[in-house]
Amino acid sequence: MRALRAALLLPLCLTLAACGPVKRKAAGYYVDKAAAVLEASSVRESDVEKAFGWLEKALKLDPSSERAVKTAGELSAAAARNGFARASELEVRVLAGLVKESPLQWHAYPPLVQALAMRGEMDTLASLAASLAGKEKELDAAGRHRALMAACLARAALLPWLSSDGFLALSASPARVRERALEYAAQAEHLASARAAVEGLEKKEPALREGVPPALLSSFEVAMNDVFSRP
Repeated sequence: MRALRAALLLPLCLTLAACGPVKRKAAGYYVDKAAAVLEASSVRESDVEKAFGWLEKALKLDPSSERAVKTAGELSAAAARNGFARASELEVRVLAGLVKESPLQWHAYPPLVQALAMRGEMDTLASLAASLAGKEKELDAAGRHRALMAACLARAALLPWLSSDGFLALSASPARVRERALEYAAQAEHLASARAAVEGLEKKEPALREGVPPALLSSFEVAMNDVFSRP
């Protein structure tokens, strides 16, 4: 009877072990391993690749881990300073994977947008903004507020690249200039509309702003000031 009871309880024990504090502790272990790479006196590219793999594991276990997201950014910056060109690609892979699996992890959007902007990934920024615009209609007021903010970040990061790409095509492809000009106008219109929606939500519920992750709020404020204060 005791053996039968143990056999019946084993699946429950395994399930409980995979939840909550245990998963967070395991995630912390992988983040520690990745952070140790940053502290090493000599870092090989293979070490950096392993570290990003550990961060992916950490975020699968604990998607809310802001420390894992921060470490991904620090690792990417440190690796880039040492000439590892793929570092930003790996950072994007980690962060994009996180928001794909857990799209409500709002703290991950500012570093993801920044990494995509640094790489000039215009199509991905546009897709991210469109995806967020589609999701916000399905969310409650707080989720909609944050989704709109994140979409604004993506569009604000996209605009300079559209302008630059169109300018570079001036002497080579009039069609491309027109295409980029039209896309710029459309994205700018979407951005202005989303910003107005954010302000409208805050007017109705001022407390919404208090619940926004600090990184998202500060990034949003800086981006909106930069875009809408341009002459």
